[in-house]
Amino acid sequence: PTYSSSRQINSINVLDFDGTNDLLSLSSAYISTDGISAVSVFIADDVTGGNQIYEGKNVIASWESGNGRDFGLGVRSSNLSVYAENTSGGREAQGGSVSVDNGIIAFGESNSTHTKSGLNGNTPVSTTASRADLRFTGFGKDTSGGTIYFNGGIAEIIVYDVTSVSTDERQKLEGYLAHKWGLTSKLPSDHPYKIYGP
Repeated sequence: PTYSSSRQINSINVLDFDGTNDLLSLSSAYISTDGISAVSVFIADDVTGGNQIYEGKNVIASWESGNGRDFGLGVRSSNLSVYAENTSGGREAQGGSVSVDNGIIAFGESNSTHTKSGLNGNTPVSTTASRADLRFTGFGKDTSGGTIYFNGGIAEIIVYDVTSVSTDERQKLEGYLAHKWGLTSKLPSDHPYKIYGP
């Protein structure tokens, strides 16, 4: 990915991923024993594609196939997608429609009881149990070990190694990011940090 003034959200530079081969890898997989909660600000340049639930154009993901513990947060078939693999397959929560845009706030969480996905401060959509011992290996690629890359700009990612964040904690994170990146107009009118930051 590249970092320059040619790619910005509200006049702040972001990392630009070209959708072809850009990714950032961790030196080793990050493995959680409790679950993963993540909040991110990003721009999607391409929201199409992804036939399988593990084929999202992911902002954060694991792409070491075969271990059954992958976590992904990104865009699949024009929807915000949070994917978590478990022993009987995968679980996906789609948190709302995503279009080519100038910045969104995305929330994703998965643990042994649920997988959640929330867009721009709205109440997250939740699905059934996943697993707590999840992992991610980096940013910008799908979880299948294939060749689906994120196309867009990543501004910021905050990851928690916790079973779950409370509604208050989630809203504080969303409010912080919305005010920092100039995206308060994306928050719903009843969001507690719509007007003032936390």
